[in-house]
Amino acid sequence: NDYLTDQKIDFIKIDIEGSEKELLNGDVECLKRVQWIAIEWHKWVIEFTCVKNHLENINFELIEILKEDTICGLALFKNKKIILD
Repeated sequence: NDYLTDQKIDFIKIDIEGSEKELLNGDVECLKRVQWIAIEWHKWVIEFTCVKNHLENINFELIEILKEDTICGLALFKNKKIILD
């Protein structure tokens, strides 16, 4: 995280092909500066409730599950604490 600035980030898409659990169990401090997150999760790696709980713990709320099938899903979350100019 040394290369990241303190600036707010409008939107990121997390599509890391099965590494969602590693990301969410690691240092998520930089995600607190993001207003919108679209995250893909792979069901054989992590359950959606786990993804949701991790993001809710850092002040995100689920807006919508955009896509879901038997293998994976894509969900949109919004940070409740960030308002961008």
